[in-house]
Amino acid sequence: MTEQTDVPVSGIHLVGGEMLLWSDLAPTAGKGAVVGRVSWPLLRPLAGRAKTTLILGPHDPGLVGVLLDEGSSVSILVRSSSDAQDIARRYSEVRGLDVYCGAFEQFQPEQQFDLVVALGGVDRLSSVDTGETAWGEIFERVTAMLAPGGRLALGVENQLGVHRIIDTHTPLSDWGDDAWSPRDLAEETRPPGLDELRRRITGSGLVEDGLYGAFPEAQRPTLAVAAPVFEDAQCRGTVTALIKAAFSRGFAGRQVLSDPGTLSRLALQNGLGLQLAPLWIAFLSRPVPDSDSGTPALEPQMIIGEDAPAEYWSVAYEAVPQGESGWVRRTFDDASSAQLRALGRVQRDVGLLNGSTAYGDLLDELLMAMTVRQDLREVRRLVRGYVEWLGTHTVAGPDGRPALSGQHVFATPDNVVTYEGKFDLHDPSWSFNGTAPLNVVLTRSFQRFATRLLHGGYRHPWPTTLNADQLTRTMLAMAEQGITQDDVFTAARLDAEIAAAVNDLSPTEEAARVSSLLADPTTGGSAVEDEVHGYRESLALVSRLRDELRTARGQVEWLDSRLIHRERQLVRLRRTDERLRTSVSYKLGRALTAPLRVPMSRLAHVLRSSAKKSNDTENTST
Repeated sequence: MTEQTDVPVSGIHLVGGEMLLWSDLAPTAGKGAVVGRVSWPLLRPLAGRAKTTLILGPHDPGLVGVLLDEGSSVSILVRSSSDAQDIARRYSEVRGLDVYCGAFEQFQPEQQFDLVVALGGVDRLSSVDTGETAWGEIFERVTAMLAPGGRLALGVENQLGVHRIIDTHTPLSDWGDDAWSPRDLAEETRPPGLDELRRRITGSGLVEDGLYGAFPEAQRPTLAVAAPVFEDAQCRGTVTALIKAAFSRGFAGRQVLSDPGTLSRLALQNGLGLQLAPLWIAFLSRPVPDSDSGTPALEPQMIIGEDAPAEYWSVAYEAVPQGESGWVRRTFDDASSAQLRALGRVQRDVGLLNGSTAYGDLLDELLMAMTVRQDLREVRRLVRGYVEWLGTHTVAGPDGRPALSGQHVFATPDNVVTYEGKFDLHDPSWSFNGTAPLNVVLTRSFQRFATRLLHGGYRHPWPTTLNADQLTRTMLAMAEQGITQDDVFTAARLDAEIAAAVNDLSPTEEAARVSSLLADPTTGGSAVEDEVHGYRESLALVSRLRDELRTARGQVEWLDSRLIHRERQLVRLRRTDERLRTSVSYKLGRALTAPLRVPMSRLAHVLRSSAKKSNDTENTST
């Protein structure tokens, strides 16, 4: 794979060690491109101050355009020949771009750079033909390419991140085409943790200007959270909600060992959110000799680069904490962010993400915590407050019943923030162009919560034999709300319609989702494809079903024992009756009373006839 000088590639500098039959950007490569839209807001201001920029390894090809638009000349090194050709072809009309192809060990630049970007880490820079280059050696070479006063954006995968903890495979069981080197186990110079990484940075003579924890995966993160934000207790509720949403999108339909959202929430509560992040993004600078002024530190913030299943809905925005006043959100998509996006009756105006929002916790998380704690009083207070809040936004529906429209159709507990007894939308950009009955929206909201409660195997204060529909009715009864079976069917169709628009599903897939939501009467709907399937939660669900089966079996055994007892009593009574009928005293009594039985039976007949005639007379007169 190293002899590539005869390949006719125009505009590409071949350095040796090129890989002809490999692509890091192809979906079949397993890991795919790294750090896409979420990195753009972080790198734009750095590129604006840098005259020269070097990109090392595979990145989202759109990042090249972002850096070129900031006026920086860009050089990019990739090991895949096809990836280099695609990048060169995409920016063939743009000046200021140099594309290099080959192994990092063969790359000998003639200059240092003001900005070096290696968000994919150093693991994906070597070729299969260049041998096992140590992490520390590559890191030293990368830092040597940084000019005085320049900055390095380095991505380091956390070997003990949440994504590794929940993975069903071990590093030794990875048989992907890109796993030709078990670097995770054999590498001794790689920093084993965050503290060691910071010591390695300090020892290299660089200064840490900012550190971010990225979720949900090291190769495709969609959320970057600055280190100081993890330590701010006021931000914990919002950070938990965003991390949970990132894992829900990133791991949808995948089998894992445990629910990553729950694990991340526990990590945040115990001060380990940054330590267990799947990816660390470090912004480092090389101090200028004999200069007292250093590079400015990055602003503590969160970058949300949504990677929606349908690219049409994706948006990138930042959230910056503002002391006691809450968050300030700003979108980054300049022109498109002000446009209204619509598909069917589902709409999104991403411009509504701009503005201030208060600190708070997701209603879904609070309800789950109170349910597990079996605090029915607090559950009732939250349910009533939520229903009353939705009731203040109702309009008259086509059938005259209270209905919701616009943003509040999306006001499910996992999209509602509660603070100081108030409720507000977490993401107000989504809306529904139409109306949905209030009871239908409430049914959909609590069915989603009840399904998560049951599928996760969480404790709750209600009988274990209740399914999702019965739990939904129980919780709505706390707010004096009743639902019908038609509301359940309509809620399933509404959920499928929204999911089809957001996830770009076909009509067949939409119909299958409706059937899936209504299929299983035991759990109130089987698990749909966009759920994260955890083995631990599956075991908890099996344990709950085992308890239900044990309870039902106990009831059957009790009923069997009662039935046997009653049958034995009946047999004894029949034998007693038989003995009485065959006794001499019984026969003698029947013989003595025989003359009286005929007159008495006739008298009873006359009395019944007269009573019937009197009743008929009274009815006629009435």
